[in-house]
Amino acid sequence: KVLPIKTELEKLKNSLQVTNDKLLFEIESLKETLIKIEKISAEVATLPEEQKKLGSFESQLSNLLALKEDVDQFQNHKVAFHNKSKQILLYENEEKTLQDGLKKENEELNQLKQQLNDLEGIHDQWAKLSLLNKEISLKGGFAKRIFFAKKDLEQKLNEYRIKNLNQIKLKNELDRIESEMHQQKAAFLAKDLKDQEQCPVCGSTHHPLLAKFNGTVNEEEAEKLKMQVNQFQTELATIQGEIKSKENSLKIDEQSFFDEHGQFDFTNEGLKALANEFNENESNLTKLTEKKAAFEKINNLIKTKEQLIRDLTVKVTEKTEAMNKFTNELNELKIHIVQIESKLPESLRTLEKWQFEKNEIEKNIAIIKA
Repeated sequence: KVLPIKTELEKLKNSLQVTNDKLLFEIESLKETLIKIEKISAEVATLPEEQKKLGSFESQLSNLLALKEDVDQFQNHKVAFHNKSKQILLYENEEKTLQDGLKKENEELNQLKQQLNDLEGIHDQWAKLSLLNKEISLKGGFAKRIFFAKKDLEQKLNEYRIKNLNQIKLKNELDRIESEMHQQKAAFLAKDLKDQEQCPVCGSTHHPLLAKFNGTVNEEEAEKLKMQVNQFQTELATIQGEIKSKENSLKIDEQSFFDEHGQFDFTNEGLKALANEFNENESNLTKLTEKKAAFEKINNLIKTKEQLIRDLTVKVTEKTEAMNKFTNELNELKIHIVQIESKLPESLRTLEKWQFEKNEIEKNIAIIKA
């Protein structure tokens, strides 16, 4: 198919006009040649028969030699026309392959863009979920700190209660021993006391019921118990101070937590619920991360496809321009072939036929001259 663009068509029209002018010139030249032939024929008619034949063959040979260049050009143009026709066919196949490839790449590009469109907003979703994940993580860390602080406070309270019970037991034992010691001291003072004698303690002279020795007094054991009681009381005071400090810190932390995150149950169940929320959010974030990676991959593929399409488009354009160039050259060859065909008889349109005709005329001339 030859579909020249407008400018090329104008060139072909101009070329055709030039060819027509040449043909008109050739026609005029042929007319002059015909007149000369008729004149020569009139002259030859008066010559002897052999001379007429010789003159005719020599005239044919002269005309034949004059056509040699046209025969060469005709044959060369035919070969060039054939080669360019094959080249155009090759270019058409290459262009079709490029066009098919371009169509396929465009279809794949549209599919990728649709996939990218399906993932639209994935970065915003990922950012929001990632931020939520950090908030849950911070909330969980804060909640765990308060939870363990409560556990620590509970342990301190238990420690205080246990130590306080031990201190009370020791204090009761100390009180009992000290009571016995007072009793023994009173019995010692009253052991020789008689009625109407003043008591060394209260000064009374009447003694209705004198103190008597009762039990075994061990002052060393009493001192030991007293030291233990004092030690417990010191430790209890220290623990009580720690408890007070922990209660104040815990109260501040809880209020800060409530202000930032709202109400929360600082128990194992509460922490488990928060952990489940974090794990669910982490799972969703992992899925979104995979989708985000897919988005980036598709986006890079789109960029690669677009560059490939641009390169293919350039190649298609170059191939089309080359086809147009060969088409114009082919049209010009057609014009040249038509021009030469108008001057050459069909029997002389190959170099072989021209050579055969030349050989035959030269042979006849040689026979006559012999």
